[in-house]
Amino acid sequence: MHRARFRAWTRGLRWFTLAACFATTAPALAWQFREIVPEPVTPRATEPAAAQGEPTPAEPPASLPVQEPAPAAPITEEVTAGDLPEPSVPLPPPPAADHEETEPAPLADAASGAAPESPAILGLAETEDFLAAAVRDPGSADESPGAAQGLVPVRFLGVEPGLSLADDVRSAWGEPFAVSEQDGQAIWSYKLQPFRQVDVSLETDRVGSILLHLTTPLPLDDVARQLDLDDFDQVPIPDETGEVLGQAYPERAVLLSFAPESEEAQVAQILFEPLRGETFRLRAEYDFQRRYQRNLGDLEVALRLDATDARAHWLKADILASADRVQDALESVEQAVKLAPTETLYRLTRARLLAARGQYEEGLSETRQIAQQASLPAEVQARAACQLGDLIALNAAADYQQAMQHHLRAIELAVPLANAEGFAVRRAAKRVLVDAHLAVAYDIAAGHFQRKHEVVPRWLKRASELVDELITRDSGDETLRLDVYRQTLVCFAAFKSSLDPSVATEEALKEGRRLIAQVADPLYQYHVQWTLAEALFHAMRIERARGDFDVAMRYANNAIALAEAEAEGRQYTPQQEFLLGQLYFLVGSLHAVYENDHHEAVRWFDKSTPLLNRPLPISPLAEQGLHGETFVSMGVSYWETGARAKAIRLTQEGVQIMREAVQSGQLEEQAMAVPYGNLATMHRQMGNEQTAHEFAEMAARLEGGRQTSPQR
Repeated sequence: MHRARFRAWTRGLRWFTLAACFATTAPALAWQFREIVPEPVTPRATEPAAAQGEPTPAEPPASLPVQEPAPAAPITEEVTAGDLPEPSVPLPPPPAADHEETEPAPLADAASGAAPESPAILGLAETEDFLAAAVRDPGSADESPGAAQGLVPVRFLGVEPGLSLADDVRSAWGEPFAVSEQDGQAIWSYKLQPFRQVDVSLETDRVGSILLHLTTPLPLDDVARQLDLDDFDQVPIPDETGEVLGQAYPERAVLLSFAPESEEAQVAQILFEPLRGETFRLRAEYDFQRRYQRNLGDLEVALRLDATDARAHWLKADILASADRVQDALESVEQAVKLAPTETLYRLTRARLLAARGQYEEGLSETRQIAQQASLPAEVQARAACQLGDLIALNAAADYQQAMQHHLRAIELAVPLANAEGFAVRRAAKRVLVDAHLAVAYDIAAGHFQRKHEVVPRWLKRASELVDELITRDSGDETLRLDVYRQTLVCFAAFKSSLDPSVATEEALKEGRRLIAQVADPLYQYHVQWTLAEALFHAMRIERARGDFDVAMRYANNAIALAEAEAEGRQYTPQQEFLLGQLYFLVGSLHAVYENDHHEAVRWFDKSTPLLNRPLPISPLAEQGLHGETFVSMGVSYWETGARAKAIRLTQEGVQIMREAVQSGQLEEQAMAVPYGNLATMHRQMGNEQTAHEFAEMAARLEGGRQTSPQR
């Protein structure tokens, strides 16, 4: 219904303006504008329905595949080759149109008698640039409320929407030839040459908007030039399927409607309005060029014009989170939830940010509560299920089988929506499919499953195909390709085997460089740099385990350069701080183990310890036992460089952490033998014989022998 009504406006109904679409008093139409994209969508070919029967993992279908949910299986002697879920179901075909669109009636002429023409502007018809002449009003800019910020609405023939009164219109243009009513507003219609008709909407006694019906459609470039719009970024206005119907210029409060079925953009109607925050918000929302700084600026203007726009607060939170300003993002999304407490997407974002800021249980609880609401739209249910699986898998002691069930549920919900007619629903579903496929790959890689090396690459491949589909057909974020390479390396590191990471790493480097060069926005560049730094961190972990010192060090140095890049207002999350601390530690350990250079090692450990000597975050990297062993390992290098008091202190801190891990069942008690032996040696050389004897006995009890020198 909304789509047909919007098209009717563009095809010549007597009165229907875009102002209604942006006004907060028209929530149904305002919602339509959340379901659109500012670019035409490439037509999608209809795909055949999936064949029934068992999928063949080795021969995936040629059409774009997603997975069919199936139960996961832990390692047992009975596990067979078919127990792990396979990503093998093609997307359903696009739905057929359920109605024929009818042509609206042509623009009505005068309701009574011939329309008088205004002699005051007849001269415009003889001017080639008649639009420029009609809006040229040298004194108007300084009088506009937003002039100081460059926000100057158009004043048309002495009348400015939002400021001029009904009497001002009468004084400038005379009496209208027809008066009608639309949605409670009075509509005055004029015959002002050379326009076919000019309609003025009145909100009480003030001009709400001015709509020009052009006698003959004009080229878009010509209209933009005459209205002096060339220096402003526009906002394309599509319908819910993605077909562009017009475009807006927020700083000038101008909206242009295109004539239908023209090969090149031809403007048929022009709408002048007061400044509206929603047009600035829409420009940020549908900017797929990832200009974060400009988008934040648009959202600031949108909120200055309308501080109650909850969606603007939410979008601001999303961009701030991508720019690693998570605390600022959390404050923005809290405002969105306060203004729209029933909007589930806002609550999901808040839950995710709470977990990122260290309030893991609170974020997990809210996500679980939302995921259990069966009344939500399917695309929201899918997002909630995927996020719930993500948060469960975030814990170092995660139940990956449980996490995978939620990720599979997200895929099950998203598959039927992947070819929905509505652009926003279709795009959201495909994004869930990408995220969930990458997540299932990690669930299998990190969990206790057989056939990991065979199944995980298939999930990663399907995710890569879905990313290409999303980018090519639905203006998806190109950064997702880099996310696939990063997740590939995360999965390889989780295998804890000798898989070669070189191909994924080099592809990540190539893609990262391309993205950084492609977009000049510094906030987006930093987002790419941190994503690439994470990928290189995991590549370094793999090469370190494989014993390739030179390659591991090269990846580490690149990761450090990227992670330490300056970023305005950066606010590390606990997980990011821990990863950076681990990165510094692993570089130091490379120098200590492979070069026996403990002085260089402790230089890196000095950077690492302030980041690691904090409460453990909820992160797959934050295993308590391994965390304790990190401090024990650093203690050896400090001991070798003569910093003996610090060496003992760090080793004792590591022992305490490892004891807690043993008590919680996360670490075998035999692992305590090495740190006990190290402390025995250290205290003996420090002359603390009694303490040395106690630690030596504890070490001997666990491994049947005595330590003679500190060990890693």
